[in-house]
Amino acid sequence: MVIALNQKTRSHFFSRWIFFLQKTSLYSIAFFLEFMLLFSPITSLASSFRADLSPSTQKRLDLINFDQISSSLESQLHSNSTEGQEMTLNSPLSVGGQFFSRYEVTKNTQDFSDNQSDSSNQFEFQFRPHFQWLASSEVRLVFEPELSSRFGSEQVPSRDPNLGLNQGFLDYQLDPVSFRLGRQSLDFGQGLILSRNEWGVAGNAFDGLRISLKHGIGWSDFFWMKINETSSDSIAGSGDDDLYGYYLSIKLDTNIESLDAYALHFSNQAGSPVENASTFGIRLSSVEWNQLSSSTEFSLQNSRASIQNLLNFSFFAHLRLPMISKLRFSVTRASSNFQSLYPEFHEFLGRGDAFGFRNITAVSFDLFLNLTPQWTLLTGYSLFRRTSSSTPAFQVDGITDYGVQSTEDSIAQELDFVLLGHLNKALSLEVTGALIFAGPYLKANQGSDLASAAWIRVISQF
Repeated sequence: MVIALNQKTRSHFFSRWIFFLQKTSLYSIAFFLEFMLLFSPITSLASSFRADLSPSTQKRLDLINFDQISSSLESQLHSNSTEGQEMTLNSPLSVGGQFFSRYEVTKNTQDFSDNQSDSSNQFEFQFRPHFQWLASSEVRLVFEPELSSRFGSEQVPSRDPNLGLNQGFLDYQLDPVSFRLGRQSLDFGQGLILSRNEWGVAGNAFDGLRISLKHGIGWSDFFWMKINETSSDSIAGSGDDDLYGYYLSIKLDTNIESLDAYALHFSNQAGSPVENASTFGIRLSSVEWNQLSSSTEFSLQNSRASIQNLLNFSFFAHLRLPMISKLRFSVTRASSNFQSLYPEFHEFLGRGDAFGFRNITAVSFDLFLNLTPQWTLLTGYSLFRRTSSSTPAFQVDGITDYGVQSTEDSIAQELDFVLLGHLNKALSLEVTGALIFAGPYLKANQGSDLASAAWIRVISQF
């Protein structure tokens, strides 16, 4: 009995020691980079760059910039500029928000077979008012409730459990350091790893602490987020799920918007489907040359007892042709067991939302057409293949697979279109459609019927 207890204790000790090393190594790298930025001669070059840095949230590839309020908060956190603070001090309370309602129709997007009941049609909506109170020049309080639901999901109209809190936090700014404590959004780069997931009816939000530091040439964030609190820390190893991270963004040149680097660690002590994973990445944003631009992001991950990787490359050609404004070519590749965290999935793997960031290689072409000053049309084509033939393809959650009864790698092809109309300053209309044609892999494992999805969405920001 004593021997068994000692073995259990030793096992618990070593697991805790390994977990401690993972966290300390992540933050050791972060603090080393911070030291180099703050005290190395490179900070003397800051005067050659723009004083007012762009927000951390880069412009999405989507047609609708549906993140204006949260992007503004990111800008306030990272910008070196104090412009606009005087006006806010004179009126400390600001009110805004966003609302959308959409009608959704999907067919065969889970099994590609008419024989199964995976087709649906429904109305969904989200109402998210935003309240911001500037208590002083250093202290800001943000309250952002959210009501998100499907029409008719509550049989008792006066009772709706889907009313919750999207964001609620305190900002304390002591330049060059800022602290953000409470429930908040995390949105970095194009949302390939961490995003607000604005396409979802209920977006991503995290509870925790975020510390931001502004440099002469950029900014960096340290954060800890509590994903799952179990109120347990037993010797058997059960506990909480936590996300630790460091994100660094540096302005390089007028032709390169930013160079970003990040280190993330997801600690799974509660037994959730997401396993322990350390992710390290680098992103080069908006590399411009003449009428061309590109962005690249590459991540390495220690997950599922192996090294995984994720690559996204996007190339834009800004065309000077009648109606045609932009051409985009992009490649997204995720290794066989890559563990996606909280991505903006609707951005990268087709508009049909049938596949996730695991064991997939996607090649996409998009053409942007300016029909009128108010109306824009996007048409797109995507080709999906398995990265590894020994691992199945996965649905958008990265957990549910499509089967392993085939050595074929070709998963599917997809045609998309998005029609966007700006009806006025505060109201937009978006119509999205996707047709997914099953390839040999899906035909062998699921079905060969056409899958389709369509949405009509009304959006208002105020």
